[in-house]
Amino acid sequence: MAPHSASVPAAVSATSAPPPPRDSARSDADAMQRKLLHIADESPRLVGLHDKAGWLDLFSEAVVEDPVGPAKHKGRAALSRFWDALIAPFRISFHVLSDVVDERNRRVVRVVDIHVAFPELGGRRAMVQPAHLLYELDPDRGKVRLMQAHWEVHRVRPASRTLLGALGDLLLYSLAMRHTLVYLGLGFLARFAYWLVASQLTGGKALARRLIALAAADRAADFADAFKVGSSSSSSSSSSEVVLTSASTSPCSARAFVESWKGTSAVDVRAVFSAGDQVTVWYARTVASEGPARVVEGAWVLQIQPGGWFSAARARHLYVAEKGE
Repeated sequence: MAPHSASVPAAVSATSAPPPPRDSARSDADAMQRKLLHIADESPRLVGLHDKAGWLDLFSEAVVEDPVGPAKHKGRAALSRFWDALIAPFRISFHVLSDVVDERNRRVVRVVDIHVAFPELGGRRAMVQPAHLLYELDPDRGKVRLMQAHWEVHRVRPASRTLLGALGDLLLYSLAMRHTLVYLGLGFLARFAYWLVASQLTGGKALARRLIALAAADRAADFADAFKVGSSSSSSSSSSEVVLTSASTSPCSARAFVESWKGTSAVDVRAVFSAGDQVTVWYARTVASEGPARVVEGAWVLQIQPGGWFSAARARHLYVAEKGE
């Protein structure tokens, strides 16, 4: 499409020039989305090629949390050990179910099935690990700044459901733990085991589902109340800017976010994962409009204050990315 042209009065200075045409802005957004997806795609490509040097260069300035909770891997030495423990021994491929790209905040939320094969078991595909991956990216340098993997061990699907297959999967886990112990140490394994259990006891999943229902029902007061944290009712963050969405680079209040969901008639929650102090949700919501209803696909990354014996989980911060914003 040819660019629009228009005459500008001489009295109008360069600093007060009108914004670019909508078509131009959309074109820029599409170009940024393609650039972000290209960077996000580099990680699984390099993993598939077993290109450790290329992968370390891509993540040279990144923090990797895989899974969220046990540890943050940062720096070339730490990331090299992560590669040797959790990538090098295996044959890994990624089946992408959905990508939600946030060009404004330079993020990609990827819904994926990770297929893992173990050469030591003859290359048989031993498991499929569903996951939600959050990438924060630097498009100017073509680098990953942050990668958070949200997944749960009990959701891992074995390739075979036979008794022999189950025995093979047991051997598979033993091999995985051996490599993890050698390269990441007993401390990481202990934290990993702790978070496997603890992340399922935070109450975060129930909180995330409740928040989605409240937002869809336009119950702004109750939604905002879930963001009150602290030991007393006077300690509240519900009025502060606690929700960041792909529609803006600035956070908004919980109440303002619920306002943006007006017209939502139904929400299909497709997958929920709890990892560390975060819960991720993949969903599709139906939005009423003057014409046919439209379906908006999106993802939530909810940071929580875990619940205890006598207290419920509370929301601390919410990131929301939706397609088409």
